[in-house]
Amino acid sequence: MIKDWESILYKNVISKDGQLIGRVTTTSKDSIAVTYHREDRIKCTYMIPKSRVEGYHNGSELLLNLHFIIVDKFKV
Repeated sequence: MIKDWESILYKNVISKDGQLIGRVTTTSKDSIAVTYHREDRIKCTYMIPKSRVEGYHNGSELLLNLHFIIVDKFKV
């Protein structure tokens, strides 16, 4: 469980199945914004509910309780 949501800013976020989603760019009351800059310079941003954050993985990355294929539903 994350107690200090500000402490997760700029941390990498990975899906339940180990795929990189992006990096936390901001937090709000109920969600986190995760942005991924792809090699082709396309920027994807996802607004992921805080309830979908499982906790830390390897001490430095955030782990979601979502599979990569589901994360696309949160794309903005």
